[in-house]
Amino acid sequence: MEASLRNRSTPTSEPRPAQERVAYRIQENVLGGLKPATRRLLERVAEGARVRKPAKVVALRKVGPDTILIREWGGTRHEVMVVENGAMFRGKRYRSLSTGAVMAYIGQVF
Repeated sequence: MEASLRNRSTPTSEPRPAQERVAYRIQENVLGGLKPATRRLLERVAEGARVRKPAKVVALRKVGPDTILIREWGGTRHEVMVVENGAMFRGKRYRSLSTGAVMAYIGQVF
């Protein structure tokens, strides 16, 4: 089964258990894989690690005040508004998007 999902023979020397590879591939088939830009970034970082050269990772987008981040998760729409020096989520202000309280809930969403 795994070989048919991967469209190639199953390597026997890979450290990752076969079940993890199959589960990932099934999830990728159902939900979609990585975006091409993300794949290119990861390949660039991996190549830099192989030659022991740190990769520069530059944010392509920056969000500023009044930006609304929207994500649907489990059939529920979640919105976070970026405000000056922080974020608003469910009517409560947080110092940043990475504040523990925000990430505890929206980390799985965003």
